[in-house]
Amino acid sequence: MLKQIAPAHFCTRAHFLKTKRPCGNPRCSLQCRKIFAAKQRVLLERMLRLWRAWGYFIWFGNLSISPEPRLLDYSKVRQEFLRQIKLYSKKKGVIVEFYAIAEIGHRTGRLHEHFVLISSEAIAQADVKKWWDTAVGILNTGSFTNTVKCDPPRKELIAGVSYMTKDLKAYREGRKQHILFEKKTLRITWSTRGFFRLGGKSNFEASNQKGIHQELMRYNYFQKF
Repeated sequence: MLKQIAPAHFCTRAHFLKTKRPCGNPRCSLQCRKIFAAKQRVLLERMLRLWRAWGYFIWFGNLSISPEPRLLDYSKVRQEFLRQIKLYSKKKGVIVEFYAIAEIGHRTGRLHEHFVLISSEAIAQADVKKWWDTAVGILNTGSFTNTVKCDPPRKELIAGVSYMTKDLKAYREGRKQHILFEKKTLRITWSTRGFFRLGGKSNFEASNQKGIHQELMRYNYFQKF
């Protein structure tokens, strides 16, 4: 089960004291998590606009398992889910790409995934559930309740992207607490290899540095959350 840790408000990395710039690692602090979220919003929105211009369908949804399996088992479920997407893509002769951001629920404290799915043809929610059920089925360690929600393609991409990164954007003490993932555990983001075309995510990020910088400038690095 994924442990939760209380986050620091500001970047805790040693080089922060020298450069005065946060590291941007979402596991470091609320400050860095907010910067990470801003980058994710810019990259996802721009990549999805390209997918839409190329004529692909866009789907938003979420995945969850109850009760949560062990971390090692959860990683295996993710790998199997991506394999199921690949098998479906080859069998049907369609292009399917996937990108997800993990989040810990505020009320339940359980891990769940917000995802965006790209496809060259329409995909039913039943197909996505079948992939997830098959992936969870490899555990063979008991009965799990799997939840899958896959919304029809949205016209407004900003709303979908903002919802995916909503847990990363802000922090408010009291009723609504944003908890960081423990370090050296599950990846916060995971995807198929082909989601970021044009040379991969790192190259796509490099080519969109201006947009990312403008988004980051909307936030004061040293503001209190």
